Amino acid sequence: MYKPIVMNSINKYGNNRWKAFSEKIKRDVYLSSSLEYDYWVLIETNYLVENFCEQPLKVDGIYNGKQHSSIFDMWIQYKDESEKFVEIKYSSDLLPSSPRFEKVQKQINIQREWCDVNGVEHRVLTELDIRSNVILLENQKVILPHLKDSHLIPSNDILSVINSIYNGAYTFQEIFISNPNIMKNIILKIIYILIYKKILFSNIDIVRLGNETEVKLNEKQNPFG
Repeated sequence: MYKPIVMNSINKYGNNRWKAFSEKIKRDVYLSSSLEYDYWVLIETNYLVENFCEQPLKVDGIYNGKQHSSIFDMWIQYKDESEKFVEIKYSSDLLPSSPRFEKVQKQINIQREWCDVNGVEHRVLTELDIRSNVILLENQKVILPHLKDSHLIPSNDILSVINSIYNGAYTFQEIFISNPNIMKNIILKIIYILIYKKILFSNIDIVRLGNETEVKLNEKQNPFG
């Protein structure tokens, strides 16, 4: 378990800091760029992620014969107990022509060496990875606020929505019609939660959320099945 080394620090984040509340870990999360924020959205909406921490650990290492230190951008632990450390950079900073190239390489090498020694996965992610699917990312940003207070939804409403999805794919509009006694905003919240928990398969990776978005029941994950 890690705690952020830097939290709400002007020295670290300057004017570009992003603050968000994580339902997953029940605390405020501080991020240093819009790219880190987008990555947090993908982590927060990934049901397979059990825990995470931003700015989790400072490590020391030798680079070009000198002692240096580096702080990881993110630590992630999955439900299968596997974990990894992540460093987030813009792809332009990885180019030898970038004025930040040497500094970035120093950070990455120190982190990678520490992870190799300690047997932990290390990933360097750029906007080409994090924003590779803009439709999915934007859809997850829509889903994210609906994950709050999911325990307050009546189980009968959840069961009714699940029972209206059988034998194939159904659009949001078809699910609304099948559940006239449940308010539309509640149905949407239920659908988003079921997508998050992988109880429903969806095409949110290729279609923007709307009445024609399709979902299909994942029989293996259905808690009522």
